[in-house]
Amino acid sequence: MSQRPGEGQTAGMAEKARPARRLGRPPRPPVRDEPISDIEAFWRLHPANGTGLNSFQAFRTLAFCLVWQHVGGSIEAVVGSRYCSKRSVFYRLEECHEAGFEPGCVTFEEGGPDWEGMKDDGIRHMKDAFAADLARRARRPWPIRQLTPQPRPDPDLEDNDSRV
Repeated sequence: MSQRPGEGQTAGMAEKARPARRLGRPPRPPVRDEPISDIEAFWRLHPANGTGLNSFQAFRTLAFCLVWQHVGGSIEAVVGSRYCSKRSVFYRLEECHEAGFEPGCVTFEEGGPDWEGMKDDGIRHMKDAFAADLARRARRPWPIRQLTPQPRPDPDLEDNDSRV
C-alpha cells in the first residue's frame, strides 16, 4: 500500500517539511551599473529613516566617488593618489555597493554640492568638538577630572581620509 505525499502527516510534520523562511536581514538589492545623480546617491547612502550612514559618512563616500572617477576607477589608482589607505578604499566601495551603486556611475553636476568641502567641514567640526571636550575636562577640578572618563574622538575621525 503506497501513500501519496502529504497523506498520513500531521500538521506539525507538514510544517516542518515546509521550507523555512530565511532569518536575518533581507538580501540587499543588486548593485546597478546605470548612472545615478549625486543627490540620489546621497539619499541612498543617508536615507531619511535613519538607517545607513550619517550625513558626514555620506559626504565622505561621495567625495571618494569623485576621486574614484578622477583617478581612473581602480583601487591602486586611489591608493596611489594618496587620497586614502587601501582599507578605506574597500570600506567606501562596500558603502557604495550596500547603497546599490558603483562609484564610477555617480554623475556630479556642474555647480552642484561640493562634497569634498562638506567632508572637510565635517572633519573640522568634529576636531573642534573634541578639542572643546578636552578643554572642558581640563577646567574641572582635579578630583572630578579623575572620576570622569577622558573624552574620546569621534570614531569617524579615526578613519580620516585626509591622512596619508
